[in-house]
Amino acid sequence: MRGTDPDVRDAARGIGLTHPQTLLRVCVPAAAPTLLAGVRTASVQVIATATVAAYVGLGGLGRYVIDGLATRNYPTTVGGALLVVLLAVAVQLLFALLIRLAAPPGARPGPRTRSRRTGGAPTDPAPVKTDPADSPALVKETP
Repeated sequence: MRGTDPDVRDAARGIGLTHPQTLLRVCVPAAAPTLLAGVRTASVQVIATATVAAYVGLGGLGRYVIDGLATRNYPTTVGGALLVVLLAVAVQLLFALLIRLAAPPGARPGPRTRSRRTGGAPTDPAPVKTDPADSPALVKETP
């Protein structure tokens, strides 16, 4: 929350928002993508830790990996590992979507325009042409 631009917080106060309104309407929406990124990382860590927790007999998807290794049933081990990977990827994608939706409308990336001429690369703005006679450094003063 402290990472919110002080000028933005000052502008919110300037238009008459109270401290709680500034927090809820300005700071939380600006910090939401960062907060969700932390929850995203924690969620994937929980999935990884829960998989290892099967080693001490707590069950879960890690149970397939541990049982498969114990009985040398490698298809079960690979299947369990794939389930864990798929769950982790699904959680990552879900949070990526939530982070994208949580970004304030002005901070969301817009649609990218592509140029046919450059083979799909984004177009660059046209260069600004300047007249050398308009430059004050090139204008000669007459005595």
